[in-house]
Amino acid sequence: MSPTLNLATSEVPKDCDEKKPSCSNCDRNLERCSLTFIYSSRQAAAARPTPISRTSHGAAISPLSSYGSDAAGSSDVVTQGHFLPQFSVRDMELLFHFTSSTSKTLSLRRPMQKIYGTVFPRLAFSNPFLLRAILAVSALHMARKAPPEKAEELLRIASEHQNIGLASYRVAIGDINQHSCDALFAFALLLFVHVCAASDLPDSGQEDIPESHPNSAGGSVVGTPPTSASGTTDQPLGVEWIRMARGVRVLLEPGKQWLMRGQLSMFFNMHQWKDEMSDIDDEMRDDDEHLKSLAKLWDSFAEDPDREEDVRALNDAIFQLRLAHQRIWIALRAVPPDASISRIKGEDAASAEAAGFTWLYMLPERYVALIEEKCPESLIILAHFAVLLGKIPHLWWSERRSTALALKVKIIMEPRWWPWLEWPMSRLSL
Repeated sequence: MSPTLNLATSEVPKDCDEKKPSCSNCDRNLERCSLTFIYSSRQAAAARPTPISRTSHGAAISPLSSYGSDAAGSSDVVTQGHFLPQFSVRDMELLFHFTSSTSKTLSLRRPMQKIYGTVFPRLAFSNPFLLRAILAVSALHMARKAPPEKAEELLRIASEHQNIGLASYRVAIGDINQHSCDALFAFALLLFVHVCAASDLPDSGQEDIPESHPNSAGGSVVGTPPTSASGTTDQPLGVEWIRMARGVRVLLEPGKQWLMRGQLSMFFNMHQWKDEMSDIDDEMRDDDEHLKSLAKLWDSFAEDPDREEDVRALNDAIFQLRLAHQRIWIALRAVPPDASISRIKGEDAASAEAAGFTWLYMLPERYVALIEEKCPESLIILAHFAVLLGKIPHLWWSERRSTALALKVKIIMEPRWWPWLEWPMSRLSL
């Protein structure tokens, strides 16, 4: 029945015998019958009438997609694995933009672009939280080149869709199974994109640098923000995106085998890396030696039994960072330093992209906690990770991530730690 279903009127085609839960025609053709959608929609509509309002242009808008509504109080109506089509004309525009444009900007590898543009929307049609994430990222993408007044509205739309989707996602992730893991993984990926893109907007990053900071136009160190006992200032670090990136780990532990056999298996089968350092040439050896030398930072408490977990986490973070630098170097060693993205092969760019963000997934939990506690040693390692991000061919949603991260670390650190930041700052030309 699916190929001839009239979604506008929910009319049942003539060749459908309306056998429930799946009609004979779909059973014979091994297709997913949309008859359940018709019945569940009719039943839900009868049980819960939905008032419809209209915009000044006459376009129908349901309560769930009214952009002036309170996102926290909204939810998606779900019945029998499907959700009611309570989305506006603007939402359809965002969905079209995602499939035709945004999906091609989320990765530099064409097979991955195809997955974003086809598999993600297909999963979203039976997982409303994923559709919300798609619409949110699409709105952020559109806002990049929109005039200021329209961009502001698109950012509000993106925030609303993301908040509604996130509420449903938190419920769904409590019951990970073979049927839900692909959609949950897709949402986690888009959530990371959303957080990176939103934090790269004009009101973040370098614009947060106070005039008194040495990296500001004035070049003065007078008036540096007050520091805490740990040697860092009270300035917010703004690294929530790291937690978002690591959220995928929650899915990988119970669902990795399902994911590797599912519709998003390409994300797991694309790279086969060794978890050990291999032979490197002179070009990379200097960088690797510098990264190893960061261990001197905690010589003073390396033997302290109370800091044993901290030392282990810091050492592991450095080792994983060395591995990531090596993987990116291998992926891009044949690419001229000044090459444009268009000259980088999709496979090489994707390998570099994956190598960089894999570091975030491999970090020990204690190291992430040290970052949140603004432990100076952990922040210095994080600034060196910014150099790694700077080597990745940039996409619109992460184009300012490397410089913004390094500058943010320097802003919140006491001047006595700045010599340890000279290497990453010079590599990023800051």
